[in-house]
Amino acid sequence: MWGVHSSPARPFQIPEDASTVLGVCRVFELAVPLMSHPSDTFLASIEEDMTRLTLTHRFHVVAGAVACLGAVTCKVTQNYRLIWDCFQRMCSELRDARD
Repeated sequence: MWGVHSSPARPFQIPEDASTVLGVCRVFELAVPLMSHPSDTFLASIEEDMTRLTLTHRFHVVAGAVACLGAVTCKVTQNYRLIWDCFQRMCSELRDARD
């Protein structure tokens, strides 16, 4: 498990935090598909954190979170329903913001 110190979904304190979070997302995007037997708890926490980042942050971080979520989902968990739900929520929020 990755604990509070490595969770990319922590609130940002300074602008440089966004770059750090993006870097963590990129590491998970590349490393998690290479893991031989990641625990279900670990994978669920990554999916949860990446979904939260996707729905609550600006484009720079969203792009990294979506890439990580896509890699973990497509290559490891096959939790396509999560991707669909996240996409629907993003579209709904964009629609609400436009109106």
